[in-house]
Order: sequence, then structure tokens, then C-alpha cells
Amino acid sequence: MRKLEFAKERESEGGELRERRIEAIKQSEKMRHELYGKSPELMSAQPEWKCIGPFNISGRIRSIVVHPTNPGQIYIGAAAGGVWKTHDNGVHWTPLFDFENSISFGSLALDPVDPEIIYAATGEMIIGGGISYLGSGVYRSSNGGKNWDLIGLADVGAFSKIYIHPQDRNLIIAGGAESKGGLYLSEDMGKNWNRLITGNVTDISLNPTNRNELFIAVNGDGVYHTSNLGENWTKKSSGITNIGGRISVQASASDFSIVYALVERSNSRAAIFKSTDRGNEWNMVHDGDHAFFRGQGFYNNYLAVHPTNPNIVLAGGIDLWRTANGGNSWQSVSDNTQSERMHVDNHHAAFSPINPNIVYNATDGGIYMSSDAGISWKDINANLAITQFYAISTDLMQPYRDYGGTQDNGTIGNRSDEWGKFISGDGFDLFLHPDNANILFGELYYGQIFKYKFNFSGKNDLNFLYDNIPAQDSGIWHSPFLLDKKFRRIFLGLHAIYISYDFGDTFFPISQRNTHQYTAIAFSELDAKILLAGNRIGQIFRTSDSGKEWQQVNAPPMPRRTVTEIKFSKKDRETAYATFSGYGKPHLFKTTDLGITWFDIDSNLPDVPINDIELHPSNENIIFIGTDIGVYASYDGGNVWFPYGHSLSRSPVVDLLIHDNTALFPQMKLRAGTHGRSIWEADIVELPQLATEITSPAGGENLIGTTNFRISWSGFRSPVDIFVRFGEDQEWTVLASGVYGNSILWTVPDIVALTARISISSSIDGTSRISNSFSIKKLEKGAILRTGNVSIASYGIVHDGGNSLWVTDFGGNQVHKVNLADFTITKSLTLPYSEFYTDITINESKDLLYLHRLNEESGNGGKIITIDTIGNFIREFVSPATSYPIGLAYSNGDLFVAERDVNRRIFRIDAQTAFVKNSFKNPFDNTFGPRGMTFYKGNLYQVSTLFVANALNRASALVFSPSSPTEIISDIPLSTTRSYINARGIDVDPHDYSLWICDVNGNIYNIANDKSLTSVSDNFERDELYIVPNPVNEHFSLSYLPKQSGTYSFELIDLTGVIRMTQSKYLQGNEATEILFRISKLSKGLYFIRINRDRVPIRHEKVMVIN
Repeated sequence: MRKLEFAKERESEGGELRERRIEAIKQSEKMRHELYGKSPELMSAQPEWKCIGPFNISGRIRSIVVHPTNPGQIYIGAAAGGVWKTHDNGVHWTPLFDFENSISFGSLALDPVDPEIIYAATGEMIIGGGISYLGSGVYRSSNGGKNWDLIGLADVGAFSKIYIHPQDRNLIIAGGAESKGGLYLSEDMGKNWNRLITGNVTDISLNPTNRNELFIAVNGDGVYHTSNLGENWTKKSSGITNIGGRISVQASASDFSIVYALVERSNSRAAIFKSTDRGNEWNMVHDGDHAFFRGQGFYNNYLAVHPTNPNIVLAGGIDLWRTANGGNSWQSVSDNTQSERMHVDNHHAAFSPINPNIVYNATDGGIYMSSDAGISWKDINANLAITQFYAISTDLMQPYRDYGGTQDNGTIGNRSDEWGKFISGDGFDLFLHPDNANILFGELYYGQIFKYKFNFSGKNDLNFLYDNIPAQDSGIWHSPFLLDKKFRRIFLGLHAIYISYDFGDTFFPISQRNTHQYTAIAFSELDAKILLAGNRIGQIFRTSDSGKEWQQVNAPPMPRRTVTEIKFSKKDRETAYATFSGYGKPHLFKTTDLGITWFDIDSNLPDVPINDIELHPSNENIIFIGTDIGVYASYDGGNVWFPYGHSLSRSPVVDLLIHDNTALFPQMKLRAGTHGRSIWEADIVELPQLATEITSPAGGENLIGTTNFRISWSGFRSPVDIFVRFGEDQEWTVLASGVYGNSILWTVPDIVALTARISISSSIDGTSRISNSFSIKKLEKGAILRTGNVSIASYGIVHDGGNSLWVTDFGGNQVHKVNLADFTITKSLTLPYSEFYTDITINESKDLLYLHRLNEESGNGGKIITIDTIGNFIREFVSPATSYPIGLAYSNGDLFVAERDVNRRIFRIDAQTAFVKNSFKNPFDNTFGPRGMTFYKGNLYQVSTLFVANALNRASALVFSPSSPTEIISDIPLSTTRSYINARGIDVDPHDYSLWICDVNGNIYNIANDKSLTSVSDNFERDELYIVPNPVNEHFSLSYLPKQSGTYSFELIDLTGVIRMTQSKYLQGNEATEILFRISKLSKGLYFIRINRDRVPIRHEKVMVIN
């Protein structure tokens, strides 16, 4: 439930969640590159983020791999915290994967020949329980995790396992789940992949002595076996009964005929089965009770068999279970620890290849180690900062006394040198008593709140606060719970809003019960009577009389998504801000009249969920927001935004706070609670104006062949030359020469490229930049090219022949003109009737719009209404479609008119007189099937949806000729990677032949049809170096993009040749790096930066120190 709730807020309104998040990362990287181009002084002033813990309380780990020859060297993949490495059995940990497109993990694997080669399969698999973040594919590192390359399967949402066969390092097998689940195989170290089987593959077991043999488990289906590397499969589930969901399957490496399976049964209980004949027959060896999974078999469910003793098996559920006699008896070993009990929820185990009695276990609370084959365990989580926070708080009278509500680790804090756990479970909002820092108020799931008193002389006191809160009222997973320090009040948001004036002893409702639970509450420090509150469908309510009366104050274009935070100004009584989750801009709004009107201040922010907002205590033009991909700041009241600071991990930032006690710090501190990488801190600094450079591509894009992509730049002296390279080992080719302006439109070639790059070079002064890498995949019919949202019940859609779409609203009386660049509504025309508009078409030559409308929602007859594009009514007549009139398409003076129900006919009529020229049977003769239509180049395109038992079972765009409607020319699938599109309207883009599709929720999709491809050729290569600022005072940043991979050293040398400072790191070719030099102790004068690659000097640059 917790993962489902976290994911629910972030559901995409158009396009798949993974794709929208990667697009947001692209937008963010674009912003950062703009800073390097025109404002080097801005980059030099950016603060550096640092993690401040907790370092002794870990988070959820999904995968472990152990180095085959170095004892104590382990890699782990965290649920939302990236890849980490230890070389000393967990005494020290180092993060390796903080800045890729996804730091959510499914599985890791090491190359058996060269264990410096690591394969990392991103995306945490949680089938049936929601998934917070889907993955971004499989990555490989060739240098122990210092650098990573995406090698494929970017469309697969999550992974259960990835293995390299111990006898053949070229053979990689991966189990995919969620979007495009299945079993994937590569026989060339990940260069090419084949999908051997579909379905959610929840586990894999390889025969280490036979590359052709393996078992797999398919969710809700059973166990399968192959002996010829997937050419043929045999289901091996005889004797495995009552399969309900997730299955783990592992065979003994020492005797592959012995196989174990842990099954989530249909009654949510657990059962372990064993086979001694390669899965032909199974016998139950453990019938687990409800406590084994506690309804979470989709989540905590694994098996691990001892490498040399098939009788020793570990089985992970809520607790960790072990057998030493082949399953005859099982014992929980979760209590067999040196200190406190092993954390619940077990996910993976890995035995050491050197000593198989050493085994490591992954849990919701980190990693544990056993030296006796799993009998006893110890915690090895020191310095593993992967805690998943929901909320943070701090004692402003102390520099670093912080508290937090976390997933899986409850409510925690650091009242001493180390963090401690106060309340178990999952923790959320929390704050200290304003008069007594030894009293902490906190929250568990669904709005269960408590008061916790720290007693230094005895046992701490815990009291849950229930007084006058109805037992039947509950909140969302993370309910708003907050303190008004000035007016000494506490607020709690459930279905109603409750207030306490005595610090939780008694609560009183100050609002009526709302159908949708509250998600955000805000109070004004300037007027105690004023409150604002928002809920999970985007409604915002205001009271100006302490809750006696409430008015709804949200209005379009504010989205119907979760309100994540509302914040009042401390300077202006009528000014407040509201933030929203989900995908689809805008996300950030401001009011200056207590909500009577709102305007968005998203401006150049990426399209990403916003989780929190903080205003600078003394200058409210300085605004910080926490998003799912980082922290952003505006220093001009929200007109212009930029990514704030350097080195912040790409984990969701769910909560922000400002430590403004300047008696403790010379500068105010901004703290960020992340959902996967603990708490971070940065100085709040003064920043100059923004700048620009290369803006697109920014890196991480997944382009589709034959589509148009805009390459844009800023800060170059014109004209410029533009180059492209389709792989790290390929030559540069010329795209365009002598280009003036700031952008060109590029038709992407229909090829496969994992690491393509663009280079732009000034023809005047030679200044050049090389973009981060992006990928290209071949065009597939039905591929989603772009998505947007218009927040209406969109039924009809038509392209205006220029750069806009017209979209009808089934639930309203307006037709909206939508800008294709950003999907904003630029014009709305009022229609003569209130609602039930089902489709729209256009006569471009006469600027006429034709709209189909139902007489009533049941579909009993309808009208065809004609207006011009200014909004003037022209005419109307009765539609010949009598049973749910829906599809409408214009062609050369005629209209094609379709009905959804009963006879399902298509009529061809005169667009002026309504004279019926002919009619024919719709080729898609299914209930609720025919939808919107358009006519293009002699053919009709029709959205066709198939419902089975009132559930959408298929959606496509059918193409057929009116003269031969039974002959389907093309059937274009309409689906995201997660589900079919509940589509309604359709039109063909006249510029590129792609399709525009809208669904009932206002989502707009640009869908691939068929196109030609173009190609380019020639050669270019260059490295880049930026040093900012220069001259230097206290520190400078060096941004370097090498053209070759290698070990680079950056040396700061004085005029006498003495090396005063040096930094080294391995760099991948054409991957930029930032290095910070602190030079406050150096004498002023002229210095040189010398760059060496593999110990060979390759470049010198001057640096002037002026301190």
C-alpha cells in the first residue's frame, strides 16, 4: 500500500511515468547547461550539497553482489538510492550511481572474468503493490562503478534479476517486469537483446555448468524450464498449488535437479515447494501462515540456496527463514542478531563465492551479514545513506539535531551523535513542541498522530492523540500534520480538518467532512483566521473565519491532481503558494488575493512533481522547491528557475526546511529530505543572473527514428556548425553548416543508437560544446512520440494545419485551441449547448469547425453544429447518426458521420445541406467500439476501443477506405507501456503524418504512423574546458568534457612549477565532469591548470588568483 500511495500521486496524465520523469531530467539538464554558457559566475556561486545523514540507519535494498576474489567487497542496489560499494564488509560505503536517469534498482551482476565490469538493471519490481519509479534500462560499468553506460532495455520498467553466466561472460539473462516484462537474453555482453518470453518474470535460476538450462518464475502463472536456452519451454508446476501471485524459484548450484519455489498463494499466504527431479514433481515443504508474508508476498519474497549444500536454504518474507535439512523444518533467524532484531521485509541474499558460509541479506532496513551460513547475523549498514524520508524537521536551537519520518524505519532523529529510532513502522510529518524540545509530535500512516516525550532519567513516553477525532475518519497515507508556532495551534487533515489548542490533548473539527481527504493545510502567520487547504483531486478551500465557512478557490488551469503543499507569505497577508504532484504542467501557483485568482509561476521549470516549497525568511523573492528530480530555486519571485547547487543525488526531494539560526551558521542552510538518499544540506547563497548555452539535447532523451527533434543552443557567435555522432566509436558527421539563429529542426534517422551526441561549434571563434548522450530507436507503429494534458474530458481533436489542435470537452460548452509546443490552451470558444460534444473536424480553407453533439448523455440522437474559428455560429442540423452520434470527419465538402451503438453505420453527407449521399457498416462492430474519426488522403482513420466486461481490452486506430470499409489498411495500436489508451479523438498531423490522439482524461498523445527517414555523414571531434570564475577568489569550478576515456589528473601549478593542488578521476569519453578547487590559502598571482590523461600532459590553461 505504501508504494502504491507514493506512486498514485505521481501518475502521469499523459505518457508513461518513466518517460515523463526522464523528460523532466532532460529539461533540468538543459537548464544546468544554460548556466555554463552565459553565466559562469552563476555556476561559481552555486553551493555544494552534502549529505548529513543518517549514516547508521539504512533503507530498502533490492540486490547484492559479492566480488569473486576480494573478500569484503560488495555492491548493493538500493530501492531508490542507487548503487553502493564497500571494500571492507560494510565499514565504509561509497555511492556509485547518484546521477543517472533512474537510481531505483532491481538487480546487479558482476562479470565472472573481469569483476570490474558491473551490470545494473534499474527499476524496482513491486508487482501488485504499485511502483514508485520505473527504471531506465540496463547499465554497464567497466571500471568498478566509476562510470556507467546505458546498454539497452530502456523500455523495460523493472527487473527482478540479471545474471551473467559463469561459463560464458557474453551470455546475460535478465528478468523484466511491469512495462514490457519478460525474459531477455543477450549473447554479446548486452549489445543486442532478445525477448524470449512475455509476462512478469519474478525470478531466474541458471545452471552454472550448463549455459542452456534455466528455470524462471512467471507472476501468477508458474515455474518454467528450458534446456535449450529458451527455444522451448516446459511448464513445471505440477504439485505447486493455489498460485496467486509472485513466485521465487532457485535450484541448487551443486545439484540442479533440486529446486525450491516460494509461492505467494491466492489466499495471500506463503508456501515453499521442493522438487528433486528438475521440477517434474513438487512437494510442499513449508505451509506458511499469514505472518510469513502479511499480505506482502508481491513485495518481500525470495529464495537463496547454499552454493555447495542444497539442504541449506534461506527464504525471505516479513522475517528471514532458514532450513538446514532440505526443507523438513524451518526456523526464523531474524532474532539471531548481535544487537537489535533484523529489520523486517527481506528482499535478496547473496553467498560469498570465496567462502559460501558468508552470506549477505537485503532488507527494508539495509544489509546484514552472516558468517555461519545464515544462522546468526550482524548489521553492516554504517555510512549507507539510503533512508527514504517522507518529512524532516529540525531543532533550530541546535546546528544538527534533525528528525524525520521515514518509510520502513519509522520516526527517527539524532539527539546524540548517532540517529535513533523512536517509533517503528512508517513515519511522516513531525515537529517539536515550541516550548520544549524534548517533546516531539509525529505521525504514522493514515493520520495516526502521537506525542513522544524524551525522558533522560527513565523510559520515554509515547501517547497517541485521538481525543475527539472520529475513529471512522482517516487520512491519506501521508496526511498533513503541522504546527502553528505563532498562534500555538496544531492542525491535522483527514476527511475533515482538525485543530488543537492544547498541543494535542483535544482536537476539534473546523471543516465539514470532505469526500476527498486533505493533502495540504496552510495557516497565515499574519491573520489567525485565514487557512487554506487542498486535497488529492486538486481542490483548494479557504476560510477567513477560523473554519466557520469554507469556499472552494481553485480554478483552471490548476490541475486535478494532489495538492502537495500550500505556503503563506510571512510578509503579505493575501499572498500564498500552492504546489501539485503528478506530471503535466503547471505545478506551481501563486495568489495575491487569498485565492480569488491564481497564476502559475512554473515558467521554465521542468515538468515534474513538486513536493514542497520554502520561502526565504527575509527575501520572499527567493523561493526553493523540492521535486522528484532535485531542488530548484528562483531569485526573482518565480519568473526564472534554475537547479540549485551541485552534487545533489537524483533522488526525489520530498521535504525542505530552512535552518535560519545565523547565530549557529554564518549562512542560512537549506536542508532537503530525500526519498532514498537521506538528508542533504546546502548554503543559501546570493546568485547573479542566469545564462544559456546548449539547450537541446540535454542528455537522456529517447528519440524515435523519422520524427522531428529540435536542436537548440544559446551563447554561440553565429554562424555555427552542427555535427552528430551515433556512437562513441563512430565518426562525427555534419548536420548543418553556417547556421544563424538558435535552433534547427532535425529529422532523426531511423536507426538504433544508444549513445548519440550533438556537437555545436562557432564558425567565428571555434567555441564548441558536445551534448550529453541520448538514444535513438527505430520507429514502430504506435510509438508515443509526445504527450500533454489539457485537464478536460477531451473527446474530439483536430489539427488546424498550423501549430495548434482544436479539442472538445465532453463535460463542457467550450472548444479549446491548444498550442502544440507546450499544450497550453490559447483560445476557448463558447458553444451553443452545454455539454456532450463527441467529435470535431475542420474545413481549413474556410476556417469552419464542425462539432458532433449528443442530445443527451445516453446517446439518443444528436446534432452537427458548424461554427467558424472565431466562434460565430453558422448552422446546425440533425445528425443522421441516431445511436450515440460520435465520429465526424470532413472531406472535400462532405462529412463522414459515425454512430457508436446499435447499427454502427457511417454516413456520408453534404456538409451544408446534410443530404445523405450513402452509408455503410462500420468495420469495427463492437460495443462501445467506434469512436472519433478523421479523413486523410482518401482514407478514414477511426479510434476503435474494445471493452470486455466493461474493461478496456484493446485500443487502436483503424485505417480503411470508405469505398472498401471491410478491408483494414492499417491497425495502429494505441497504448502506453502500462495500459491501453482509453482514446476518443483522432487526427493526422499534416506536417509529419503522425497521429494526434486524445483520451477521456484530457491526455493528448502524438502517435507514430509511417514516415520516411533521412541520414547524414562527415567528421568532427573536440574536447571542452570551462573554468569559472576566472579570475578566482576563494574557489573555482572546472567543467571538463574529454574526447577520450582515461584516467585524468587536474593539477594546479604555480609559476615555479610546483604542483599546489591535484585531483584525479577516471572519465568516460564525451562525458562531462565538474571539479571544485578551493584555493583560499594560495597567494594571489598567476597559476596554470595542467590536464594529464593516463599521466601524459594534454592541456594547459591559465588561472588568475586575486584573493
